[in-house]
Amino acid sequence: DQPLIVYLADGRFIIDRIRPESDEPASFSVTRVTEPGDTLYRREFRYLPRRFSSAALDSVAWRSAATPVTVFTPPGPAPAPEGADIELARGLIREAMDFPDFQPPVYSGTAGRDGTLWLRREDDGGATYRWFIIYPDGTPRGELELPRGLQIRWASGDQFWAVELDDLDIP
Repeated sequence: DQPLIVYLADGRFIIDRIRPESDEPASFSVTRVTEPGDTLYRREFRYLPRRFSSAALDSVAWRSAATPVTVFTPPGPAPAPEGADIELARGLIREAMDFPDFQPPVYSGTAGRDGTLWLRREDDGGATYRWFIIYPDGTPRGELELPRGLQIRWASGDQFWAVELDDLDIP
C-alpha cells in the first residue's frame, strides 16, 4: 500500500495505490507535484480489482525454490542442489506464501520526457503487460500492451524506447 513515486526533472508523480480487499470497484490516484511542493493536480482512476492468479503465485514459488543464493543469478531456472527435490521445495514455499487476494492496481511507473506518466497495471499472467498512459494535464491518454520482457527506459509523445534482455540478461 506504499505510494509509488515517479520523479521528473521539475517535480514528481505520487501514485496512491491502496490494495483492494474485495471485487468491488476501487480507485487509485495520481498527484502531480512541482519541485517546490505545489500540487498541479490530483486525479482518481476507477478500476475493477484483479485477484492474484495461481500461475503468478506458482511462478514466484518456482523462482524462490530454484534460485540458489549467490551473487550472480543465471537466467532461467537454476539447477537444483544435488539430491534436492525441487518440486517438494516449490510446493512447500507456495504453501507458506502469504499473499493478499488482490493485486495492487499499479506495479510501476515511468515519466515521459513530455510530462506523460506511463503506469504498468495489474499482471494477468499473459505474454504482455498493460500500460496506462496519462497526459501531462492528468487526463487519460490510453492503454498499450507490451511484451513482458520489455523495460521502458525513455518515453515522449508517441515514441518510447525499451530494453529487452536476452537469455543471458544482456540488453
